[in-house]
Amino acid sequence: MASGYKIICSILLAMIILAVAMLILYFRFTYTVSFDGNGGTVYPALKVHIGEKASKPLDPLKEGSVFTGWYDENDTLFNFDSPVKKNTILKAKWQVVS
Repeated sequence: MASGYKIICSILLAMIILAVAMLILYFRFTYTVSFDGNGGTVYPALKVHIGEKASKPLDPLKEGSVFTGWYDENDTLFNFDSPVKKNTILKAKWQVVS
């Protein structure tokens, strides 16, 4: 009975170690793309695997303004057709409607 218990414990321990390793690899090889609505619609951040593209959200809404695009920290219009290469915060830009 004791040897069966040891085998079960060993298998469970191996499964736990494998699960933790998979979580570490998942988070190590993903980037986060965050969206700052800049006063408009709020969107959750995306996890994007290395080499993949971020999904473009629907255009946000802001009363009295027209959305002009998502811009990165260099104030460059973000290209959703290019793979994500780092953690990125995108900020919505607006043109005020008079």
